[in-house]
Amino acid sequence: MSGLRSALGIWAAKWASADYTRMFHALYELPVAIARVFMVYGPGQEDETKLVPYTIRCIERGEAPRITSGKREIDWIFVSDVVEGFFKLASSKLGGSTVDLGSGSAITIMTLVDTICELMDTPIRPQYGALPDRPLEPLRVARTQESLRLIGWSPKVDLREGLQQTIHWYRTHPRKKANA
Repeated sequence: MSGLRSALGIWAAKWASADYTRMFHALYELPVAIARVFMVYGPGQEDETKLVPYTIRCIERGEAPRITSGKREIDWIFVSDVVEGFFKLASSKLGGSTVDLGSGSAITIMTLVDTICELMDTPIRPQYGALPDRPLEPLRVARTQESLRLIGWSPKVDLREGLQQTIHWYRTHPRKKANA
């Protein structure tokens, strides 16, 4: 139940911040816009409990990643595309509008993890179903055509290319050892 409360709290905070942003634009004519950022991945993600770095590090150690059922669909977006989207959004004159920064397509967690395994050329098979699925996760896909129309932005890095760059980064940046 605490996971559900936490998810609801995060959604409520996002909705409230977007509403406040639109309100400040309407009341005070502040030049603000809202970026709805989808699931970001890429090199250098410090929290290695997140799915992409977790999976890569498990495979590097020769361990099978413990994953949920893998059925949840997510819109993944590479970090450099998000950065470019923020720059485009910051230089736009949208005023109170919302722009999606995502790939525009959703894939299952299982497809993502299997792609990482394939790109790392490993015989290791993930343990699907080893962790519980998160409850009430909505499926949202970025409206990239709208983002292109509003700020001239669309993602450039496809999933396989982004995962290859990410895997390369983790392979060339060994995990830091904790101080004893």
